[in-house]
Amino acid sequence: MLARLRHALPFVVGLVLFLAALEVLRIELRAVSWHEITADVVRTPGRQLTAAIVLTILNYATLTGYDLLAFAYIRKPLPPGRIAWASFLAYAIANNVGFAMLSGASVRFRFYTRWGVTAEELSRIVFSYSVTFWLGLLLLGGSSLVLSPLPSADELPGHQMLFVAGLVLMLVAPAYVVATILRRKPLRIRDFELPLPPVRIAVAQVAISAVDWALAGAVLYVLLPTSPLSFLEFAGIFLVAILLGMVSHVPGGVGVFEGLMV
Repeated sequence: MLARLRHALPFVVGLVLFLAALEVLRIELRAVSWHEITADVVRTPGRQLTAAIVLTILNYATLTGYDLLAFAYIRKPLPPGRIAWASFLAYAIANNVGFAMLSGASVRFRFYTRWGVTAEELSRIVFSYSVTFWLGLLLLGGSSLVLSPLPSADELPGHQMLFVAGLVLMLVAPAYVVATILRRKPLRIRDFELPLPPVRIAVAQVAISAVDWALAGAVLYVLLPTSPLSFLEFAGIFLVAILLGMVSHVPGGVGVFEGLMV
């Protein structure tokens, strides 16, 4: 019985977050009509829409770098075009369907195993792009808390800890790079070994992840009306909303992300 409850808990939490987010949207948007929303979209300057489209293309191009670095990490020769194509499909599906670890890994499994990638190599690929994913998220999120906290953060309970929390998050990426320098032995999980990447790959992981998250936030930022928020302040809100949207397990974070952003 206890095991069933533990298994069901993530889905229950996700449902609660989804319903709460829908209620926030209902309250915030009750005075807005569909006609007004359509009119606002039409009135959006063409240069902003163009900038958002270009940034989206650059964002997905950057995402393919996660898998390219993963293949460099496992030292598996494979045409970059194949890797980029499979990576693009995996992220396009995972970002919209949700359950990224399951949906994205399933797409990769289908393609990569056909191209001679073993199950052990696939596990290392998943490990590599998962680490890359978090490095930039923590670095940018921590930077926004330390360098450009929101004025309203002072009203939150325990706001004094936000600076400390941001500093800890910022230090994760440098600590990872230092670990790749100092630790030569692979990480061992039972009978499975995960060697740490060379320093150059670790640095590239941090850089490409930070660029990825900055581009993802910029897509929405360029579409917003003139705001007193700096991009770094906006990025902090954006990354928290993304994180909780993923935790909710709602496909694509629909409702949860929008509710938190509002």
